[in-house]
Amino acid sequence: GRIIRLNNYGRTDGKVVPVAGSPSAADGARTTFQALDETHRLYTDVHRDAIETMLNNLPKRPLEDPWQFSTTTAGEPGQNSYAEAEYTEGVKNVEGKLKSLGFYFFHRQASDGAKFDTMQQRMRAIWEATGPGVRKWSRLDTIAANWDREGADKAYLERVWTNRWTQTASQTFDKASFAGLGDPRYTIKAGAFVTLGFDGAKFKD
Repeated sequence: GRIIRLNNYGRTDGKVVPVAGSPSAADGARTTFQALDETHRLYTDVHRDAIETMLNNLPKRPLEDPWQFSTTTAGEPGQNSYAEAEYTEGVKNVEGKLKSLGFYFFHRQASDGAKFDTMQQRMRAIWEATGPGVRKWSRLDTIAANWDREGADKAYLERVWTNRWTQTASQTFDKASFAGLGDPRYTIKAGAFVTLGFDGAKFKD
């Protein structure tokens, strides 16, 4: 099916279409509004290039006041998703380190000090991260019970249900610890010979 917009006279003056996630497919798209959903899943170079192409097409329709809207669950830190780039930009704006014109950022999550050991703690965290409209029909106890399932990835549950950028158990290295080991004063010269060693140690290697 198609979604068609009608003007005040009942004539077609716009349409809603899906866009393929590739730069070449988006190259000719001159949208007046573009919506991106679950951008934490858009982490490949192809995804990011397609979005960049679409963003650069928006100014081609200045009379229609074009804009982009994106919404997402918190993603995995270090995956370099489009959501992570927007989240980082948003936090920098909030902290006063950046001023992005035309960029509105809204983020809701459970507090950084949230605990998840008991059912009550989990429900409190989920409640805090959930908008008022969704609270009316959500079963917080059913959601919180997921933490008690055998083999549950609790970091994943924390990420998707309390909207916190939490590293999941499937990620090998801790992003914050890894970032702390680097020194921006030192860079590897182009063409340098580099060797890597890995001994398979499980903790603090």
